[in-house]
Amino acid sequence: DEDGRLDPYLSVTFGAACKQTEVLENTTNPHFATTLCFPNLLLPVAAPELTPPLRLELRDKDAWGASELVGLLDLPLGLCRQAQHALNAVESELEGYLRHKLAQAATEAAAEAGAQAKARGGGRLAGGRAHASVYSPVFSTPVGPTPVEE
Repeated sequence: DEDGRLDPYLSVTFGAACKQTEVLENTTNPHFATTLCFPNLLLPVAAPELTPPLRLELRDKDAWGASELVGLLDLPLGLCRQAQHALNAVESELEGYLRHKLAQAATEAAAEAGAQAKARGGGRLAGGRAHASVYSPVFSTPVGPTPVEE
């Protein structure tokens, strides 16, 4: 428009399906609080690289003629899914490694404490087991061996 204001709307395309938001009249700061649903779409699970991109087009509706393209964004959802799978695998491996290392450290600490107690003539430690646990912001559960009741 002549005053720099737009009558914007989003056109969202995924595969062959296309949806649009409502037009926001006469604004320079559009906020689209809309959910667009694309039901019954099949995504290639075995080959996420074949997933079509999600295309977002910001358009300015004109009173006459075709709407003008203001901005365009293609989001490669297949690559996002691949990245999420890779992140999940790395997180799982890291959690397993941390659990293993903590269990190993707890076992070594218990063995050393037992040896020191035996050297002092104290025999067995009260409870007989060591316990180590670390809370990590990456994981929702404690990382480390679970104490065993005797």
